[in-house]
Amino acid sequence: MKVSVLGPGGTFSHEAGLVYCKDAQFLFESTIYDVFDVLSSGRSDAAVVPLENSVSGSVGESLDALLEFDLKVNRVVLLDVVHNLVGNAKKDIKRLYVHPLAHAQCREYVRVNFSGAEIVHTSSNAASATFVKESFDGAIVPGVAAKIYGKKVIDEGVQDNKGQNVTLFGVLGKGYAEKSGDDRTFIVFDCVDRAGILYEILGLFAKAGINLYKIESRPNKRKIGEYIFYVEFCGHPQDEVVSGVISMLKKKVVFLKVLGAYPAGGSE
Repeated sequence: MKVSVLGPGGTFSHEAGLVYCKDAQFLFESTIYDVFDVLSSGRSDAAVVPLENSVSGSVGESLDALLEFDLKVNRVVLLDVVHNLVGNAKKDIKRLYVHPLAHAQCREYVRVNFSGAEIVHTSSNAASATFVKESFDGAIVPGVAAKIYGKKVIDEGVQDNKGQNVTLFGVLGKGYAEKSGDDRTFIVFDCVDRAGILYEILGLFAKAGINLYKIESRPNKRKIGEYIFYVEFCGHPQDEVVSGVISMLKKKVVFLKVLGAYPAGGSE
């Protein structure tokens, strides 16, 4: 099986991909958009992308790509995020390479230990490891990246929220998963901006007894102050109740797309 993930080898996406299918042939792409494109064009059989982190929130690039591409989330992987400092010696580090999301998740550690260092943001967590070449270089990377690139781990587990930093990854395919009996559905919709419209829409879920797990707004990229809404809720599109609510929603909104349906538990 070919699985596209954000590269190079050693990213958290790579690690989540290994949880999904340890024997896969991984195609490492330079951007999340490219990960989607490779699967969409048939060059891979599946893709694994980050959707949300418990500390830094949703991954906007993934949500935008789900809206653009005709691909579905059919499984989720929960990954405990452990960041490690690599380099020669902690006291010698004058230049620290770190991905912006990793920086956000290790902000206090970086502030306390490297207030005078040059902070260089990189394109991926694994790429950070490849830049450590001089004795005064350091990087914050996943454990798998330290192993792949042969870097010495100086400090392990430098994330600020130890034990509470989890990333939700979505496994993508051309269709969503079949019913498991304990499922979640993920949709996005756009609606006319008028008083009470969100109340009416959310009321459809309440009347049907469907529990909402997440609702999030993102700019619609057409006009400032206008938004689209991402909603995750209990059930599967093949459930009669869920199917009925989606049908009623379509009559109230301008646009609606089912982004995925998957077993609720996920893999860890």
